[in-house]
Amino acid sequence: MFSRKAKEVHQITGGAFNPAIMPLVNYYGFGYEKSKRINKVDTIFIKKTLPKINFDSVTLKIDSSGKLACLHKKFTDAKIDFSAIAKGYGVDLAAEFLQKNNVKNYLVEIGGELRAKGVNDRNESWVVGVNRPSENAKLTEVELLLSISNASMATSGNYRNFYESKGEKFAHIIDPFTGRNRPTDILSTTVIADDCMTADAYATAFMVLGLDKALELCEDIKGIDACFIYDLEGDGVFEFKMSKGFNRYILNKE
Repeated sequence: MFSRKAKEVHQITGGAFNPAIMPLVNYYGFGYEKSKRINKVDTIFIKKTLPKINFDSVTLKIDSSGKLACLHKKFTDAKIDFSAIAKGYGVDLAAEFLQKNNVKNYLVEIGGELRAKGVNDRNESWVVGVNRPSENAKLTEVELLLSISNASMATSGNYRNFYESKGEKFAHIIDPFTGRNRPTDILSTTVIADDCMTADAYATAFMVLGLDKALELCEDIKGIDACFIYDLEGDGVFEFKMSKGFNRYILNKE
């Protein structure tokens, strides 16, 4: 169940993956109050809200069947946002349905998160593209071509879902430690794992952690690989860092 996976990733990432971030998601205008846009950060509000951005204060109880879960909140006004894992979970459910119906070859994709099994119609591994992490890039502009089979992939970035106000950029991935949503030094994170909800959750967490911490943590986690695209000079020339195992998925190697 995705709620248990959320707890697991929250613990492993030291809180970088934090579904309790919802009050700040709404504050910055990226939640269900989408019409709201801020002009200046209210530091007093952020300071008061941060203690409630505590996923450890949310407990998960599973019933005797092991299938139904109930969330208990310490703070009555706490809100939970599972959007950083929900698409991946949806992909996994669709894939499981196909497998139960003896479909041997498939590619399931929801909003850029995907899971692939077997081969395509050319009897080859599935080929998928990582979008160019640029504000003006079209969806058809690909920065990396990857060969995926019997694995899942998720990509996260701040280069599309953002807005600008009075010269300041507000991005949809928010740092749960500071309450601010300034983009880190990563433009795009792509994670490959066995299941898609795992890839989805870590892709978001790595965006929060930043390049060096994310790569170090990724190397310590068994069963996942990641590629980080960044542009430290801001000149539009992209650079890449990746975990030791990610290279085997890349098709367009120089």
